[in-house]
Amino acid sequence: MTDIVKLSELKLLAKRYARANRIALHEALDLVAGQLNFGHWNGLITASKSKWSATAEDLAKVEDFLAKTQLPLEFRQATSQLLEQRFKSQCDAESGEIEGHCYRLSDAFGDVLMSGEGWSIHIPEAPHSAPSVETAGGLASTAPVHSRSFLQKALRIANARSEKVRAGISTDWPRRSSRPDLRGRVRHPLYGGKSHEWFCLHCRGMISGSQLAENLWHCPGCGSAPIDIFIVPFWLHEDAEKPEKVEVKNLPAGSEAEIEVVDRTLTFELDEAKIALLIRSALVEDASNANERLGALFANILVD
Repeated sequence: MTDIVKLSELKLLAKRYARANRIALHEALDLVAGQLNFGHWNGLITASKSKWSATAEDLAKVEDFLAKTQLPLEFRQATSQLLEQRFKSQCDAESGEIEGHCYRLSDAFGDVLMSGEGWSIHIPEAPHSAPSVETAGGLASTAPVHSRSFLQKALRIANARSEKVRAGISTDWPRRSSRPDLRGRVRHPLYGGKSHEWFCLHCRGMISGSQLAENLWHCPGCGSAPIDIFIVPFWLHEDAEKPEKVEVKNLPAGSEAEIEVVDRTLTFELDEAKIALLIRSALVEDASNANERLGALFANILVD
């Protein structure tokens, strides 16, 4: 492998890393140069023109470092093998143990789910969405997620998996969908079209291109998916006022997202409507002919 080919390989790795992590290319190039003990990419290029040349070990070192936030295969090219590996990673759950408690970790449709006995953690696809922690059953009061140290370790593992999932999504999308241009315009990853202003069908708000790019095209106000984001608010009349801009509350630097621990224990509560439905269902089940079934469906049931 010639020196020119090795430099091209390093630059290709940097491009894929920048695309996956939604950062500028020069930042990724400087990061690659830093792994090879250079202050910046220009310093690496200057050294390559004299006596220095990248070795196979250097390429392996850079690829191993960048692969921590992305599947290693994605640094080469997007092939059917890559798609098969992604599908397998979604179907196969990862198992592990934290402080003596076993867990299962998996992802599906961009979300990451981590669960154990009596507890679960859900990391949404949108980067600005806070994770949710749930407890269930009779173990709700003794679930390990009530321990701060356990919860921090679990969130660290789940967030690492989520970063890989988001990196895969960014790699699949056009570059301009995750990186606004100088005018703040971004391209819709599904519908196409480029603009610096977009509109949410759910909350009827206006969103800037930078906000969408940072949040993987989820509405920062209501959390709607990219399928509900449009370049034109077609649901408004011509004389209607322009939608208000969605305001995002930024957390102070160093603050942790508030995590709500809820109890999902199933309870059986009866009211008049539920009792009537149970009685009607029993009548339909016991009916032996069409007339009895019709009578059960239209019977007037009163509950005292």
